[in-house]
Amino acid sequence: MRRPGRRAFEYVLFRSPEVVRAPEMGEVAVERVGPGRALSAEQTVFLRRCMRLRSLLYMMRWQRRGTGWVYFGRIGREVCHSAFVTPARRYRRIFPVIEGDQALLIGPCFTDPDYRGRGIYPRILRHIVTELGGRGYGPFYVHTSPANAASLRGIEKAGFLRLGWWSGRRWLLNAWVSTRRVGD
Repeated sequence: MRRPGRRAFEYVLFRSPEVVRAPEMGEVAVERVGPGRALSAEQTVFLRRCMRLRSLLYMMRWQRRGTGWVYFGRIGREVCHSAFVTPARRYRRIFPVIEGDQALLIGPCFTDPDYRGRGIYPRILRHIVTELGGRGYGPFYVHTSPANAASLRGIEKAGFLRLGWWSGRRWLLNAWVSTRRVGD
């Protein structure tokens, strides 16, 4: 029986390799919305279409505070992908293996269903790592649900290394988090 206010989660965590080759972007153009910058109307519409408003506001707070980025992939004039990049130190309660003050966590990411299967996700992941890594950030981490097979494949195609599978619970608006590593 689930108690009110108690949320369970499972994540698979990956870490970027030390050296990532710059991706061939092909038809995909990448837009970066830096810390404290405003989103365009198209970008806002895309994010509202792919995320619940509460989750979107929660993720945007890092970008508004000046410590996070939002990356968008575009094919032609259409926005087809989004990826949030936030400070990883905030997630050390969930993933104790996160190290470094300049570490960044990539996610959540979303690719429009009409554009899936074109390799956009791994290309944008590699682009984020090469661009922000060149600015002195790193290591980079990304997490996903173990049930999300497409995301797991995309992360592995981008060259990220699996660190393990975590399971846990959150209470009182994430004020208290209990996690344990359940596998590799």
